[in-house]
Amino acid sequence: MSYIIENIAYRESLKTTDTKQHFGCVITKNRRILSRGHNFHAFGEKSCCCHAEMDAIYRHLKMVDRWDDFKTALRSSYRMTGILSRLEGRAS
Repeated sequence: MSYIIENIAYRESLKTTDTKQHFGCVITKNRRILSRGHNFHAFGEKSCCCHAEMDAIYRHLKMVDRWDDFKTALRSSYRMTGILSRLEGRAS
């Protein structure tokens, strides 16, 4: 099973198009894939990078309708660095 998960994470990493490093992340529970993500730049090549694990967490929280709770915590932690805007599909 771990080989399959590693392969899925690898394939997810190949979706990275705008950073030099290709990282993929897979969130699992009881051998079931809950979410996956890859790294990307928030806006353009000079902005901060969203890590693959953050992307996977975001996608999972959106799926279980808990993103708004987490976004509130992120706002106080990151002070809106641009990542939240990119994840939500809007310019900062």
